[in-house]
Amino acid sequence: MEALSTIFSVLFALAIDDWRSGRADRQKMREALWSVRREVVSNAQVLHGRLPYFTALRDTLQILVARRGLNGSPANIPGWKGFPPPILGDAAYETAIATEAFQHMDYRLAANVSRV
Repeated sequence: MEALSTIFSVLFALAIDDWRSGRADRQKMREALWSVRREVVSNAQVLHGRLPYFTALRDTLQILVARRGLNGSPANIPGWKGFPPPILGDAAYETAIATEAFQHMDYRLAANVSRV
């Protein structure tokens, strides 16, 4: 009977430890998701703020291409290297991956996060 009581106590302690560990993992995942969400919102604001610049750049380029008769392609403009892309943040997502915060995330949720 004493051995059974000891086994039960050990199993109960392991169950509590698993519960605590799972709770900590879920909390870490929630914090990582909120960080990624803030990063996505910030990136959207950056893109929205840069849109007028890129629109004006595109319009100016179209006029230049038309005036020089380049058949709609800017590739023949000397020194043309394309548009510089806006710099977007990915630190929160990379940190979540590096710390394995998404390790226990539901697959469908993880797939949606990775598409953003």
